[in-house]
Amino acid sequence: MQGALKSRITTIATSSNAEIESTGVTWGIESTAEPQTLRLQRHNRGRTGWGLVSLLALVGCSGGCGRAGNPSHSAQALPTERPAERPAAQAQAQAQVEGSSELEVSVRPDVNERFLDPALNVQEFVEVFETESREIALLREELADSLQLQAGERVADLGAGTGLFMDPLCDRVGTSGLVWALEISTAFVEHLEQRANEHKLDMLRPRLVSERSVDLEPNSVDAVFVCDTYHHFEYPASVLSSLRDALRPGGRLVIVDFERDPGSSRAWVLRHVRCGKAQTRAEVEAAGFVFDAEVTIEGLTENYVLRFRNPQ
Repeated sequence: MQGALKSRITTIATSSNAEIESTGVTWGIESTAEPQTLRLQRHNRGRTGWGLVSLLALVGCSGGCGRAGNPSHSAQALPTERPAERPAAQAQAQAQVEGSSELEVSVRPDVNERFLDPALNVQEFVEVFETESREIALLREELADSLQLQAGERVADLGAGTGLFMDPLCDRVGTSGLVWALEISTAFVEHLEQRANEHKLDMLRPRLVSERSVDLEPNSVDAVFVCDTYHHFEYPASVLSSLRDALRPGGRLVIVDFERDPGSSRAWVLRHVRCGKAQTRAEVEAAGFVFDAEVTIEGLTENYVLRFRNPQ
């Protein structure tokens, strides 16, 4: 129909090594005189096999549409992102605050692949996460103090892992409080349930959540703890939006993560951690949180601690 917008979906199966930020693929769309809108949506990959990437192009047509990617037409390349600091994530967080309905694009595809594996060996991660040579394990009591918890409060540990902070958090809220141990890994959730039963921690509630949301009731928690997990947020703007919904007005959000300094950080940190402290703060503030303080803990050298509050 002349002058009308037509939609076309091109679906392309990704290979096992394909990542949006590293393929170098140019996605072609037909060049027309009408305005055009491009949206990329990456569907969650299942636990077996690889998912699909769907490219939806709404193209204004004046008399008919040719094939997308036709060499006779000009092509538009998607912006390439690298696993370094990304102001784009900050913009996405701001869009969430402003009520955008666009589905957030992954900032780091498949960063959580190993945790979604149903054959995950939990004991291997217990030995890595809970060793006293890991500074956050050695200083877990001091880190738990940064939440300023009171007896009877409700706290969510997002990325609870093997339960490193299970005892410190439960001790602080007491039997009248509640600790949500949130994980995207089924294997970790099962492990946490077993530990809760063994230690008779009735206030501990392990729960499986999605990669986009903490899936908690609005205004249901007083504090959220995110320790060495923020760099694993594949959809940071979406997760932060769900955290704001879950936190009560004035509630605290504490983020502990790796310092990322190209001049001093370990090579592993530079490869693995998406962004540094300044960009993390910018993204969290863009999501609507108010910066409260950077908490100093003696002996903490490789990680920083940032505390934010949900506005009243």
